[in-house]
This record gives sequence, C-alpha cells and structure tokens, in this order.
Amino acid sequence: MAEENKEFTFENEQYRQTYWHTCSHIMAQAVKRLWPEVKLAIGPSIKEGWYYDMDAPFAFTPDHMAQIEAEMKKICKEKLKLERFELPREEAIKFMEEKNEPYKVELIQDLPGDAHISFYKQGEFTDLCAGPHLDSTGRVKGNALKLLTCNAAYWRGDSNRETLQRIYGIAFPKKDELDAYLERLEEAHAMGVRAVNPTWNHVNALSGTNAEEPERGLTPQGRVFVRKMERLGMLVDVSHLSDPGFWDVAEELSGPFFASHSNARAVFSHPRNLTDEQFTAIIDHNGVVGLNLYANFLGERADLDTAIAHLEHWLELGGERTVALGGDLDGCSSLPEGITGIQDLDRLWERLLQRNYSEALVRALFFENLMRVVSEVCTM
Repeated sequence: MAEENKEFTFENEQYRQTYWHTCSHIMAQAVKRLWPEVKLAIGPSIKEGWYYDMDAPFAFTPDHMAQIEAEMKKICKEKLKLERFELPREEAIKFMEEKNEPYKVELIQDLPGDAHISFYKQGEFTDLCAGPHLDSTGRVKGNALKLLTCNAAYWRGDSNRETLQRIYGIAFPKKDELDAYLERLEEAHAMGVRAVNPTWNHVNALSGTNAEEPERGLTPQGRVFVRKMERLGMLVDVSHLSDPGFWDVAEELSGPFFASHSNARAVFSHPRNLTDEQFTAIIDHNGVVGLNLYANFLGERADLDTAIAHLEHWLELGGERTVALGGDLDGCSSLPEGITGIQDLDRLWERLLQRNYSEALVRALFFENLMRVVSEVCTM
C-alpha cells in the first residue's frame, strides 16, 4: 500500500514531470488571459521545474511575472479539467492558424504525415501537446509555485531565428517545500553573486576538476547546481572543471557560460587550458573566455608575446566576440615578463596596437566582450 501511495507523489519522477508539465500549461493560459497577443512556442517540463518560450511584443519584467503568478493561482482554484483530443493534420494546422499561433503551426508542419496530433484543453485554453498531464488544474497547489526568471532563447535553438523569452518556473505539492527550495536557490543571488566556479582545484560534491579526478564529470547535484544558476541569471565558470565536467555544462545550459581564466591547449598543452573543441562550444553558446596571464599556463617562455600567441589562436578560431581578459591576478605567484599586476595591463594594450590590432578589437578584448555576456545573462 505504501508503494502505491508513492505513485502520486514527487518521489515518483514521472508524476513530478507530469505535475510540472501541467504547470507550464497553466502558465501559458495565464499569459494568454493577460496578454492575448503573446505567441506561444514550446513549454516542456525539465529536470527541475518547467519553462515556456514565448514571443511577446514587450519584455517580461518582475511586475509581469507577479501578474502571471497571480493568474496561475486563480486557474488552480478554478479546478479546470484537462481534456485530450486529436485532430487530423490539416485540421490541426487550421486550428492553430485560427488561433494565430505561428510557432505551433510550424511544429505541426514538421510532424510526420501520419502523426497523431494531440491537444489538451483546459477551460478556454487549448495547447498543442503530446502530454501527459494531470486531470485538473486543481491538482496544482497555487501557493506552492514560483516563476524564477526570464531569459532570452532562440526559436528551436537557432541563432538565425526569432529571439523568444523563456520563463522558468518551479512548483511543489506543499508550500514549505517551495520555501525551502527558494531559500537555498536565492541566497547567493541575493548577496550579489553573479558568477560561480563549480570547482576550484579540488574535487567536490559537484564535479571532478582538471587537477583531481579529471575523468569525473558533473554529479547529479552538479547538474542541478548549474541549471539553477542559469535560471537565476548567474554565469557558470568552467575554468578548473574537468573536461567531462565542461561538456556536461555545455549539455545542461542553453545560454552563455564562460571560462574566466583559461588559455589554448593547442598553444601550450596543460589540462588547465581549453581544447579547440571546448573554445568552439563556448562560441556556440555565445559565451566568453578570459585570457589567463598565469605564467605556468602560458608556455615554456612566459612573456607578453606568448600571451598574445594564445589570443591569436583564439582569434583564428573565430573568437573576435569571445575572447576577453581573464588575468588570474588575484594571488597567482608568477606572471609574464613585464607584468607585475593590474597596473601593467596597459602594456598588453600597447603591444596589441603595435601588432596592428584595431583599437575597436582591443576594446572588445579588454571590456566589451565580457560585458556583452554579463548584460545578457546576469540579472541585477
């Protein structure tokens, strides 16, 4: 009997995912009630909560998020029945066209001709969806849900397509479970933290490092940790992570992450430096890599020209918008010749200009590339 009772609890992953999937539909219904002009894209449950991608003619603000939450609570109290139905392909396309939902139309058009095209209806709201869902919006506890953050997201992950807004949420069956989650989740963010290394040199509960247990990637806790950071608007720093840990971060995150102080392994083979494939992955995520001036990671001869060799290798890989100045000046014991601290970085600036770097590119490397990523990711 005890095992049967767990079927409809958060101990059952399938129930947990179904609960969160229903929350995504409740959120979409709330948005459409408040702003009917918003176009809906996709709204899946994820490993911890849910998100919904939307195309709105305005930017969602904290005030908008509060309005959505309030409307979601009303929908939960309405105890609307969720009903599944199917339509033939052409009728499904016409149905979504009449609702002026172009993203849904595109999704249907991409389905196989013999696909079963299903929808879920709750009250006045209907969404294209394969399910499953709870049987009623009343199953969701309105006082135990929270919208976490809103980030930019490309439609279908393609940077050449529309830029949408992705709203993340979390919910639990009991309010005290939500309160405990939010306290842990938001404490560091409330203190002003906006970037975190999951590891330093030593292995911990989140991952192996490139110095200890380098074969070990992110643990389940580590995966949750980096996803929480992204939802809060915090930058994940992959410098010091093991290679498998790096790739786990790239898999978990949809938006930018960065390596705050890492060089090119192709220029100097050291596990603290990045491979070309890793650098390219950061480019693909619209992230940034900070040039590391610690002498032991530069090469056999540590001087400004060696540092620039790493920089030029990154630029050859297409890193004009990706390379920044990382430094590692806060306590490292050895710097390149001519650099004793931050007060000497103007020498690097002058050396780059002497090598016919444009002043616009030097400004990007020193300031603008990093601030582009900070302004895109970090919520203040």
